[in-house]
Amino acid sequence: MIKYVALWLFSVTVSSFAQVLLKKSANKTYESRIREYLNPIVVISYGIFFASTILTMVALRVVPYAFSPMIEGVSYILIPLFGVLMLKEKISKRRWIGFMVILLGCVIYTSGLSDSGAMKKTAARTQTGNIQTETET
Repeated sequence: MIKYVALWLFSVTVSSFAQVLLKKSANKTYESRIREYLNPIVVISYGIFFASTILTMVALRVVPYAFSPMIEGVSYILIPLFGVLMLKEKISKRRWIGFMVILLGCVIYTSGLSDSGAMKKTAARTQTGNIQTETET
């Protein structure tokens, strides 16, 4: 299951990167509306979104949906960090506090998953090769 979680995190990372690429493209001026929407950066970004969707679907065949808020929440941290690296944006104190709240929420949510036994059930299912959903069992 760990490799599928890693695949999903990779998917979220490249999707976050694509969002910042779209913002970079939106900050430019173009000579026509068609050029604004059909330039290489936009086309590549949407291609990355498509690939990211496929990777997420592959990961969701094994990883339970209960992990979704935690894994997808990583994008709320990655997008501003990519903005700093690629667009030279500044991160305010308020946003840093937001990052900490998101991380705290992930920790609390994860502790609830381990208490409910969701992680143990998933680990047992993936070790036996049984990739059925909880409703099917």
